[in-house]
Amino acid sequence: MQNGKQRGFAYLSVMIMVAVMSIMAFQLSGSLSVRMNRGKEADLLFNGNQIAQAVKSYFESGPVRGCYPPNFEALLEDRRDFQTRRHLRMAYSDPMSAPASVDGGWGILRDHSERIIGVYSKSTDTPYKQHNFPKHQKDFEGKTQYSEWQFLVKGSKVKPASAAICNQ
Repeated sequence: MQNGKQRGFAYLSVMIMVAVMSIMAFQLSGSLSVRMNRGKEADLLFNGNQIAQAVKSYFESGPVRGCYPPNFEALLEDRRDFQTRRHLRMAYSDPMSAPASVDGGWGILRDHSERIIGVYSKSTDTPYKQHNFPKHQKDFEGKTQYSEWQFLVKGSKVKPASAAICNQ
């Protein structure tokens, strides 16, 4: 039989263990969330870069060089020439927003003739990465929202063709 001093000790021990485990689980879930978001951020950089490279490849090839693609489908299947060319292996989506359409949920940057010159994320979340970007993404440094990261064609030696030629 228990005396008065021992009554409730096991219950108190279990309650303390539950509290400690809850705190540890809360901290672990926070770090997992950050790790998952950093993974999405890395995917955003990769996917956006793949699309920018595909736009550049489209721009620099074909029977008339210097034309941007009219839509995403043209990056997946470029039929301007005798042989179909695939500038983009697959339709990369924006990992920060839900892919709601053919464009993968990206915000689309267009030129004056409504052709695709690049993409950006529609997410207004704050990026974790703020520094140490590759040379072609140096303008991403210090941005406060993912939507400010614009994936554009850079470094092309081909001059843009006129809208009249590209829209034929």
